[in-house]
Amino acid sequence: MRNMCYTGTGLVKPARLEKGDTLGLIAPSGVIRDMDALDEAVAFLEGMGYRVKTGESCLSRYGYLSGSDDVRARDVNRMFADAEVKAVICLKGGYGTPRILDRLDYDAISRHPKLFSGYSDITAMHLALFAKCGLCTLHAPMPAYGVDGESLKSIAECLSGATVGKPLVNIDGSLPVCVNPGEVEAPLIGGNLSLIATVAGSEYMPDVSGRLLFIEDVSEYTYAIDRMLTRLRLLGVFEKCAGVIFGSFEKCESEYPDRALGIDQIIADVVAGCKKPIISSLRAGHCRPSLCLGLGIRYHLDATRGELTPLESLFHD
Repeated sequence: MRNMCYTGTGLVKPARLEKGDTLGLIAPSGVIRDMDALDEAVAFLEGMGYRVKTGESCLSRYGYLSGSDDVRARDVNRMFADAEVKAVICLKGGYGTPRILDRLDYDAISRHPKLFSGYSDITAMHLALFAKCGLCTLHAPMPAYGVDGESLKSIAECLSGATVGKPLVNIDGSLPVCVNPGEVEAPLIGGNLSLIATVAGSEYMPDVSGRLLFIEDVSEYTYAIDRMLTRLRLLGVFEKCAGVIFGSFEKCESEYPDRALGIDQIIADVVAGCKKPIISSLRAGHCRPSLCLGLGIRYHLDATRGELTPLESLFHD
């Protein structure tokens, strides 16, 4: 289903979750290799005080995907349309969400906004839901392979609104590192670099103008990071955005150690020239533990001090 791009000026925020609410658990991306992970994920969410409704995709397999494109897209559409379901939680990432972006019913999703959570490959859906519906979403660890205690604490604080007005601090107590100084207040969008680079230039990529862009990745050679950031630079992304936040880049090493460029040097070469406020080393993304981020809401970035502060709740009053 193809829908017109969201043209509203206001954010669309989900309702706050309450204990006893039903969560819709879906697998819109890669296949679940160990079905015990599904049982453990359901037990984990139930242990947090929620009821869980699992989608067809959680039990499906189509090669490296959790079901065919139709199965996975249908799960997303059904969970948003289901009045009993108060939040849509992605079980895991992998690969597959870009294949279903043109099969989602964005009009129906706009009529039934609710909390949507995930990260990694789920980034494509975060971007599309914001571009098409203006929906604020949650960039957070997924339950398929467990959520460590510190990451769970970050999720709980984000869900409660406790982070509003407080600079985010890495779990080890450190602050992000200043790349380019400066201050700005703007909505935050983004996620995994590989997915941002895939969606960029399409109707499913939000307008980055006047917005902060969060970027992280995992298990990519550094030349691939260079290539994807260069693609975004050539598309004008860094000239248009208000600032950039670089998260974790776990297991991103050089294919050729004897002629390597590190992540910091690539950022300096490819991105820093935009002269926008930029920080790096925010412990969010493919790292354990990981900070939770509300996407679509406004943040204050003080790159000079290495501070990123959420200015509003992810949820409507």
